[in-house]
Amino acid sequence: MINPPEAILFETKFLEFFTKTPWYAILILWVPLVLYNLYYSYFDMNKNIPIIFTGFILGIFIWSICEYILHRFFFHYDEKLPENNFVLMIHFLFHGIHHAFPMDK
Repeated sequence: MINPPEAILFETKFLEFFTKTPWYAILILWVPLVLYNLYYSYFDMNKNIPIIFTGFILGIFIWSICEYILHRFFFHYDEKLPENNFVLMIHFLFHGIHHAFPMDK
C-alpha cells in the first residue's frame, strides 16, 4: 500500500483546513512580532543595542536548545509509552505525524 501524499485527519474540509499551516503563515505571524519587540526593547532599554542584540541571540540559542531537548528526549520516548490507544494517538498527533508525513502539503 502506498502512503498518501498528505495526512487527512478530518472528513470535513472546514476542520481539515485548520490542520495545515503554510510556511509563510509563520513569517506573517512571527516576523512582525519579533520586530515589534525589538523596537519596543530599543526604547525601553534606553537604546542599548549590545544588550538587545545579546538578548536576541541568547533567546535564539536557548529556544534552539530547548526545542532539541524536547524533540530528542520527550517526543522520541516511544519505547516507554504505555500501551494505551489514547496515549498513542496523542503522541502521534503531536509528533508522529511529523515523521509519517515529512513532506506533507
